[in-house]
Amino acid sequence: MKLSHRLAAITGGISLLFLVIFVMDNGLQMNDLNVDTELHGRQHYMFHRKFLNREESSKISGEAHNQPLNVMPFPPSKSRNSSTSTTLPPTTKEPRDEFLDLYKYSTLNREFRKYMEWPPYYRLPKENPTLGAYLGIQITDNMTNWEKFHLEISKYYMYPEDATTVNAMLNDLAKQKIVGVVQLPGGTQIKLLMTFENGGKALFKPMRFPREVETLPNHFYFTDFERHVSEIASYHLDKILGFRRAPPVVGRKVNISAEIYPLAEPELHKTFFVSPAGNVCFHGQCSYYCDTGHAVCGDPDMLEGSLSAWLPANNVLHHKPVRSPWRRSYNKRRKAPWESDNYYCINQVKPNPPYDHGRRLYDVMDLAIFDFLTGNMDRHHYDEFTTFGNDSSIIHWDHGRG
Repeated sequence: MKLSHRLAAITGGISLLFLVIFVMDNGLQMNDLNVDTELHGRQHYMFHRKFLNREESSKISGEAHNQPLNVMPFPPSKSRNSSTSTTLPPTTKEPRDEFLDLYKYSTLNREFRKYMEWPPYYRLPKENPTLGAYLGIQITDNMTNWEKFHLEISKYYMYPEDATTVNAMLNDLAKQKIVGVVQLPGGTQIKLLMTFENGGKALFKPMRFPREVETLPNHFYFTDFERHVSEIASYHLDKILGFRRAPPVVGRKVNISAEIYPLAEPELHKTFFVSPAGNVCFHGQCSYYCDTGHAVCGDPDMLEGSLSAWLPANNVLHHKPVRSPWRRSYNKRRKAPWESDNYYCINQVKPNPPYDHGRRLYDVMDLAIFDFLTGNMDRHHYDEFTTFGNDSSIIHWDHGRG
């Protein structure tokens, strides 16, 4: 074969090969056109939602620090043959629970007392001495509302059913000038003891994040921030249920720059700073959540919080903490004994004092139900009064993780 014929044959073969490749590639592009379009739409959707989520998160970050961002869900896949567009399901607001089944057990029901009777094996004694009677001090008109509240504390109740003095004291806590600020030692989060111009004192728990932010489902009960609104709501629920064993609590907004910073002690004073958003912040000193990453910040210097009435000194009204027999294990992998032993109460609690007689076991049961209603899973201790003897009521307080 001549050279010219060979070159013509080679050229024709190469041309035919390129033609076959072109036809196959064009066919593949036609078949994958819908898939490419769908993937491109998904990528655009993800970018669009991510951008919007970042914008919303930047707004929230000014109110709540160190909160994890919400992950936007991946859009559901769309069928190739479907002509309808995919839309996200509409969000419906759940109906508000009015707790009508608990109405008859609350003080809103005039006959609530017949549902609150003690078990047949124990009757509440009629004698209910107050702290004023124990100390031999009569309440006078020139006493402050805070002093009257202290003298009205009784063996079985934190305050009388007629809460006139309590309401006046809460009004003082919400409006009177703050003259002293001291950081309380201990605990996992910052707490301040505030003193007012009439000598009254209250425990201040600051707002850590907006009230509409819910606890993350992946958080353990011992890692969550305390909520100031939980303290306020728990006090009112305790009063509605007729317990009256929780110290009175009221909410208040304070100016960090004018009411806390000038009165702060040196150790607390050095933890103040201004955040990148221009808000006044401080973190104090405690065992866990007291650092720059967990600071308490104002808006820009106004801070909301709860004020819980301070009880008399221990040398006047002695009270002590008692370890709860139904405390949690505070371990990520281990359960508490009562969580796996059906006879724990019979074998481990009831045979031992003070649960083997008197009202203590019933009081702890009341507290367990109360914690269930408030969602508080952090009840490792409770406090008891010892001034009136061993059969006085226990104290319902420290509800920040409710």
